[in-house]
Amino acid sequence: MSRRIATVGLSALVATVSSVLAGAALLAVPLALGGNPQRVLHYPAGVWLSVLHMAWLATALAFIWFADGVRAVGPTRASVFTNFVPVVAVLVGVLALGDHLHWSMAVGGLLAVAGVWLANRQPAPAAVRAQPAERSSCHA
Repeated sequence: MSRRIATVGLSALVATVSSVLAGAALLAVPLALGGNPQRVLHYPAGVWLSVLHMAWLATALAFIWFADGVRAVGPTRASVFTNFVPVVAVLVGVLALGDHLHWSMAVGGLLAVAGVWLANRQPAPAAVRAQPAERSSCHA
């Protein structure tokens, strides 16, 4: 879908706002049918701040940047960067929540970073690539 949006020329902001509004409308249906939708108005401020953070920073801003990345490097190369999601989640857990970083998590993070680097590095120029060995001729 990102490829279609990029070819149509729709900005990342418009595409993200449209998808966020569509998602909010779809989530409003079960809320309305759930029995007591007024209870939402009485949630504490911390809950609302968490929802706003998830909606705007963790979702909308990430989608905008990803769409810009798709436009800049193409969908295949940009999609490789989604491998950083669990790495960032572990880092946030360690730094913000005080979670313990197990050695296997560190190794997994390093493997994810190495994989993204390998997938996005530039191929060697054609002149530098290994050439087949020249055949030696017995005819001088």
